[in-house]
Amino acid sequence: MKNYQIATRGISFDHFEDETVAVNLPRGNYYSLRFTADFIFRQLVSGNNAEKVAVALTLIYDVEYKEALKAANQFIDQLLVEELLKEAEAEGEIEIVQLDEKKEFTFPVLEIFDDMQEMLVLDPVHDVDSTQGWPLKK
Repeated sequence: MKNYQIATRGISFDHFEDETVAVNLPRGNYYSLRFTADFIFRQLVSGNNAEKVAVALTLIYDVEYKEALKAANQFIDQLLVEELLKEAEAEGEIEIVQLDEKKEFTFPVLEIFDDMQEMLVLDPVHDVDSTQGWPLKK
């Protein structure tokens, strides 16, 4: 089974309470991953695979393994298309504390925003003009 980690070329992300915000600078897109999407992303960037993520989902959320695995695989496919993940050599570990009461499961959603694309793809180091300043849109 394939393990994953964050793609390293031009990808940045930060975790908040129930959300991860990621930026793909080469594409100029930024992403919001909330709730189950956030949970799955955190597990994947630690080097885990879909099966481990599915098991973790069943411990935290009210979901059967088969549905959790389907959701994890579909979400992984989206993250790969957006070039936010890449395959990892090492396998990660999931440390989950099972809750007394499971959370409601919702399919993970990758919200994609391209409204700042022009600004995010600028290269302020190289897109400089001595008379106009920088950064310059190409």
